[in-house]
Amino acid sequence: MCNSSCLDAVTIYDFLVGAFMFLGSVCTAIVILPVVLLILPPLAYCFLRFRSVFVASTRELKRLEGLSRSPMYAMLSETMLGVATIRTNGYTDFFLRQFSEAHNRYTRAVWSFMASSRWFATSLDILSFSLLATAT
Repeated sequence: MCNSSCLDAVTIYDFLVGAFMFLGSVCTAIVILPVVLLILPPLAYCFLRFRSVFVASTRELKRLEGLSRSPMYAMLSETMLGVATIRTNGYTDFFLRQFSEAHNRYTRAVWSFMASSRWFATSLDILSFSLLATAT
């Protein structure tokens, strides 16, 4: 069984492996093709700009997702506790409509988060292609 310190060690190890692979790749590219030095600063600047936009928007989108998820779960709990009263008084359509609106708000937040993640991945792919196009 792995506790949190074990998981931290695995995470740090994975990060270090990725970082050294990246540094090794960049050093190899610079040694073999020095022209790569010309394209690295603009690409690094673009990466940092994309990353800052992504981190700021992701933080806000995750906050919105949490805000939209909480009422949905609260509504589910309330509905399960009062299902007999809701059916007796004929409010099933009202609660269904309310839940549908809450679920739509939650889905919009999740979809926005996924779209921003795909935007960032596509931006990184474009930057990678630019580096490869320069190197070849």
